[in-house]
Amino acid sequence: MGSTFRHTILLILICIGCGISSCATVPRVTTPLFEGRQGAISLRVFAEPRQRAQHPIALEPQIIREVLTGLYVQDTQTILASALTNDHPPVQAFTREEIHFLIPHVIAGLAKATPEEEIIFQLQSSQSSNTHYTTGSLYYSDSTAHVIIHGYHKPSKRPPLLSRPSSSFARPKMWKMSFQPMRALASDQVDLTSQTSFPFHFAIHLPTLTQTIKNNAPSISPQSPSIHKELKGLRESLQQQHRKIERLEDQLQTDSPPQLQE
Repeated sequence: MGSTFRHTILLILICIGCGISSCATVPRVTTPLFEGRQGAISLRVFAEPRQRAQHPIALEPQIIREVLTGLYVQDTQTILASALTNDHPPVQAFTREEIHFLIPHVIAGLAKATPEEEIIFQLQSSQSSNTHYTTGSLYYSDSTAHVIIHGYHKPSKRPPLLSRPSSSFARPKMWKMSFQPMRALASDQVDLTSQTSFPFHFAIHLPTLTQTIKNNAPSISPQSPSIHKELKGLRESLQQQHRKIERLEDQLQTDSPPQLQE
């Protein structure tokens, strides 16, 4: 009797513990913002309840553009060929059309998100009648834009299981991702081992990114001697062309036959 009572009490305590644990779990609420032919944008509560971002935040379109254009991708199957022939360097992860699509929706998402939410996106592209998806998330904290790529150009459907072993040596593409300029990465905030496989997490310190791009941009000053020299050359070229036109007009008038008088 005593043993049965103890077992009953233990079962009740386990049930109570499970109930408390389930109540403490924070549901990952997703709020759709946009869905269209090119992809979808949503807000989603962080998986870690204690994680916080500095949202809402207003960022300039150019900043978002620099973040997205700085992401590069390379198929690992071509890395050896690239090392030997230098024919397959990394390429930008997002196309110009994808960046143009993402910028306004990311800005709107950052302006609407709460500190408990991140922006998630899904891009879709069609290649040879097959649809591929790129998925990721983004949030802002401590002057740093965190971009996480969860999947890149993944097929919409898994291939059917083969009834017999395949003789093909083809394998799914495996990607390597990087960010340029590398000095803008806040490596102290992200474990570098996360860069070897999905998800790829890039923590981009925006002031460093902006300053690096500014320093690398060609500086052209209105007072630069080269500008004055180029302008002088253009003026002289235009003057020569003008004199040539005048000579041709004079020659045309001289060589033209006299008009018959009625």
